[in-house]
Amino acid sequence: MNKGTIAALGSISINIALIFYCLYTQYKEAPKLEAIVKIHERTGALFKVAIFEPAPHPAIDDITSGFKQTLEQGTHPYDFKIFNANGNKTLQRSQAEEIVHGDYNLIFTIGASCTQIIKELTAKKELKTPVVFGAISNPVETGIIASMESSGNNVTGVAEVADYKKQLAALTILKPTTRSVLLVYDPGHGTGLEKDKNEIEQILNSYNIKLQAVPVYNAGELQQKVEGMLSGIDVVLVLMDNTVVSAIDGLIRLCNRYGVTLYASDLNSGLKGAALAFGVTQKDYGVESGKKALAILEQGKEPSSIPSTPLDAFFVTVNESTMEQQNLLLNPTLTFLLQETRFVDGSTQLTTNG
Repeated sequence: MNKGTIAALGSISINIALIFYCLYTQYKEAPKLEAIVKIHERTGALFKVAIFEPAPHPAIDDITSGFKQTLEQGTHPYDFKIFNANGNKTLQRSQAEEIVHGDYNLIFTIGASCTQIIKELTAKKELKTPVVFGAISNPVETGIIASMESSGNNVTGVAEVADYKKQLAALTILKPTTRSVLLVYDPGHGTGLEKDKNEIEQILNSYNIKLQAVPVYNAGELQQKVEGMLSGIDVVLVLMDNTVVSAIDGLIRLCNRYGVTLYASDLNSGLKGAALAFGVTQKDYGVESGKKALAILEQGKEPSSIPSTPLDAFFVTVNESTMEQQNLLLNPTLTFLLQETRFVDGSTQLTTNG
């Protein structure tokens, strides 16, 4: 056998070895290769999305989670950056300035204050950056959009709808001994809470229940203001109010200590320790907002052409771990509902958190 033949055979052997090595590597790395293929299946440019949160809270985390998960089901890759103002209005303003200068393809805002600031800044700077909001009440009355059908600007979203008649009717069923309610709220919240307070007072008057209200303008003053007003109070009522909700842990401790039933207007506060909670599943705000964001970014729709929509599937939860501390006593109706998981007021489902 001459040297040329030996060299040729050596080359063939090396090539065969390479082929087997490549096949082995492909088999071994199949999961990684599959992941790479899936990434490349998401066509188009990377979309940069800012998420603007007013304060830390599980409800807000759920909204953000629902929004991100919905967009991640789209055909484009996404890069999210989360801004959280930690309930600080000065920080919120500086973060809003950073966001509008950040060259984002879309801004997702949670709550009224974040939405209002971004809407004002984009209008002032004549920016067309699309804005999708989640979980704000009265978006038309507060001037964020012109109408639910068409915003008339670069904004659309999912509105929070309060049903105080149903919420307070549930209270009279679950705690029929209620004669006094303390409303803790931030009048400067910017979502018409002063108007809501007046509506709540009228409804409670019809049940012969007295309402007292304590204004709280920042989370730091909540304990000092509320603690001195709990004497003679049966129920502390909290609305969808980012200032108060951001300090819900302290309010839960106060209600536990003084034996007052805490009635929250979001289900996450019920999970944290409010004996009663009324509201929607927060994640759905993010899911529905995410659908609108996909229509804007992947279908090329203008925000003004996408109607803003309400989220109004309400539930009531009872926290069995704190109900005794907060003086929510069992009565025949409550016992029956806890056992049977029936409906309150025809359409409000009762669930329990133990």
